[in-house]
Amino acid sequence: KPSAIQSAAIPVALLGKDVIAGAVTGSGKTAAFMIPILERLVYKPSNVPTTRVIIITPTRELAIQIADVGKKIAQFLPKVSFGLAVGGLNLRQQELQLQKKPDIVIATPGRLVDHLKNSMNFNVDSLDILVLDEADRMLDMGFEDQLREILSFIRPDKQTLMWSATWPKEVRNLAADFMSPDAIQVNVGSQGLQASKTITQKFEFCSRFEKKDVLIKHMETI
Repeated sequence: KPSAIQSAAIPVALLGKDVIAGAVTGSGKTAAFMIPILERLVYKPSNVPTTRVIIITPTRELAIQIADVGKKIAQFLPKVSFGLAVGGLNLRQQELQLQKKPDIVIATPGRLVDHLKNSMNFNVDSLDILVLDEADRMLDMGFEDQLREILSFIRPDKQTLMWSATWPKEVRNLAADFMSPDAIQVNVGSQGLQASKTITQKFEFCSRFEKKDVLIKHMETI
C-alpha cells in the first residue's frame, strides 16, 4: 500500500511533469521518486549504455541509502544499473564505474561537478530525469554554487523532481531556475524538519570514539 506522498507524487511524475514535493523524513519519498524513474527506464533503449537519471543529495550516507532502496525496488526489472559519485569514496573507482554509463547516478554536488569536468567518457547529454533530494539541506550546507554549475551541463528539456522538507525563499528561487513554470507542487502533511511518526529517534552519548564504532555496528543489526 503506497504512503500518502507516494500516492500523490507517483501519478504526476509518471506523466513526465516537473514535481516540487514536500514530505517529512520517513514518509516514503525515496520510493515516491524511484518508482516512476524505474517505470520510465523499463522502456529505455538497451543497446547503447547511457546515463539517463541523476539524483543529487546532500550527503554520501543518504546517497548510499537511496542506491540500496533503488536496487531493492529494481530487483525484478530488466537490468538497471546504478552508480555513485560521492565524496569520501575512491575517486578512480568511481571514474571507472561512471565510464560504463550507469542508468542512474546518485551523487553529492561537489563530487558530481568534479566528475563532469574531469572524468573521461562521463556526461549528462542524454539525461532524462534530474532529482534534487533534500534541496533545503543542500542549500543550508552551501551547495548552491555547485548545483547551479551542474545545471549548466544539463539540457533544459529534462524532467526535474525536487524534494524539500521546508520552502524558504532560497529553495523557491532554486526551483524557479531548475524547473518549468508549470511544475506541479505536491505537499503531504505538515511542512518542517520533523520526522514521520513511524520513525523512532534515539540519542546515544559516546564518551570515546571507539565506542562510537561499536555502537554503529550494533545499530546496523537491529
